[in-house]
Amino acid sequence: MAADTQVSDTLKKFAVKVTTASVKERKEIFEELKHCIKGKELPEPAIKGLCKLFCLTPHRYRDAASRRQLLSVIAQLAESQPVILVTSLLHCLLNSGVISKNGEPSKSTGSAAFIGLSWTFLLVPTVFSAPEKREGPIWKKMVEVQSLLVAEVVGGAKTIAQKSSLKNLNHLWEENPGLVDQYISTLLSLDQSPTTLAMLGVCLDFCTAQKDRATIEKHKSALLDLYVKSVLMSKTKPQQHILDKSGSLLRHVSHSEFKELLLPTLQKTMLRSPENAMQ
Repeated sequence: MAADTQVSDTLKKFAVKVTTASVKERKEIFEELKHCIKGKELPEPAIKGLCKLFCLTPHRYRDAASRRQLLSVIAQLAESQPVILVTSLLHCLLNSGVISKNGEPSKSTGSAAFIGLSWTFLLVPTVFSAPEKREGPIWKKMVEVQSLLVAEVVGGAKTIAQKSSLKNLNHLWEENPGLVDQYISTLLSLDQSPTTLAMLGVCLDFCTAQKDRATIEKHKSALLDLYVKSVLMSKTKPQQHILDKSGSLLRHVSHSEFKELLLPTLQKTMLRSPENAMQ
């Protein structure tokens, strides 16, 4: 009972102090939290509450030390209660203002998404370590959220943050053969959206660098279908970062594919929305 009270008191203190401006205080509360939850299984509402608090930090924590402290807590929870943590954290990332639901990514959302994305890089090898775990609704939600975060990063974050995120993604795929193929398959199974093309472009860049033509060819037809429907046939002007990342796909299009698949749609678009087609 005393242990439960200690956990409860620590969580309450963490809730009050998590957004403090003092880096020293942050370090203290994170150390206290890690010590408190070590070897314990927290109730689901507590995990959900912590995830909400974690998602208050990307816009506030500017120092690397505080970010590392938070990452270490997430890692600890991922080891002990992976499913609840992933489900709760993904939900909170989607609904905490880290991802801009409408409009262009900004420096603010790009910076926050960079932090959120770093959390997911920790979760994928921990929670989805085996290929058979990379299926089902939780995995699909993970890839969807990562895709949205990547779009924010490439659309709004500073160049150094973009490079860091892409480097970490590439490292994740290098360490897990076949993972990028699963990413592409999962991304293509989501509801069609131009936003997905940002992450798909990153996947294709990786495949290109690895000289993995087989994976590109395997998915090319579905990728072109997504591009045609979500970019070429779009009634609104596609965002610039989506167009930029679409280039990662278009460089693999043959003359015959362009003539048969893209040109007819492009000609129709020129008549309907010439300003979009010119992009």
